[in-house]
Amino acid sequence: MYGNEDRYHATAVDTDKHLIRCLVYIDLNMVRAGVVNHPREWRHSGCHEIMNPPRRYQVLAWVRLMQLLDLNERQLIESYPHWFDDFVQEQSIREKAWTEALAVGSYQFVEAVQKQLGVKAKYRSIKEKSSKTASILQEPIAAYKPHFGG
Repeated sequence: MYGNEDRYHATAVDTDKHLIRCLVYIDLNMVRAGVVNHPREWRHSGCHEIMNPPRRYQVLAWVRLMQLLDLNERQLIESYPHWFDDFVQEQSIREKAWTEALAVGSYQFVEAVQKQLGVKAKYRSIKEKSSKTASILQEPIAAYKPHFGG
C-alpha cells in the first residue's frame, strides 16, 4: 500500500473480506484522483485485469490471489464486479486504514502482526473498527506529519 505525501510503506492485510476491501480500495485510486469514472477504464488496474484476464503479461499474481481468496479463476472473475459494487460507495474517499496502518484485518490477525513486529510496534496501538471495516494497527499520527523546527 501507499502512504500520503509520497510516503510509501507496507501494510499487512488479512485474507478474505479484508483483502477484497484492499483490492477494491486500490482499484478506486484513479477514480478518487478523477482520472477515470470506473476502475475498469484504467487499463493498468487490478479491476481491469480481473474483468478482462490477459493471456500474457499479467500484473496480478493470479495463482496466489486465488489461493488467498480460496477461489478458482472463473469464481474470481464472476465475483469481483459484485465486490466492487458492494464497496464502491463506502470507499470513494481516502481511508486511513489503508494508507496509514501497518496491519488491517481481524483483531486476532492485527494482534499477531503487532506481536511479530515486537519492539518495532512500540507506540502503535490496535484500533477496533466496526466489524464492517476492520481492526488496524495504527501508526503514530506524527509519522505522517512533516517535522519542522529545532
